[in-house]
Amino acid sequence: MASIVESLEATLIPTFEKLAERLNEVTGVRATVFSLSVGHLTDYQGHTMGVSCLLWEPKEEEDTVALSVDLAYLTTSPRVSAIVCWGHPSGKIEAEWRENSARSIELSDEALEELVESIPRLCDSLIEAVRSGAPSNS
Repeated sequence: MASIVESLEATLIPTFEKLAERLNEVTGVRATVFSLSVGHLTDYQGHTMGVSCLLWEPKEEEDTVALSVDLAYLTTSPRVSAIVCWGHPSGKIEAEWRENSARSIELSDEALEELVESIPRLCDSLIEAVRSGAPSNS
């Protein structure tokens, strides 16, 4: 499954780096790109990657918002998901890669293709969330 992670990183990280550069031009925002393994000591055995934004002057209590692509259960029944989500305390989801459906689905070539096609929309959602400085009301 390492090849799936490496392939997805090769596809998405350059886009995430450009997005972070763009977001870092916004006053009061620190955007960073991340890619790391998660769940080593559990059945989760996953990988997460994306862009996390720290807002220096949040309008609400939330001061972080991120676009996150998550791979889970890589050694058993691989699944994939992607969201734009605010941090604590709201955890408000601004956008999901698959509208009106389960957040994670079985990993397949078709799912990865759909995921990659959704990235521009998720990037736009992260930009809008950063600009608003607070979770949306919807």
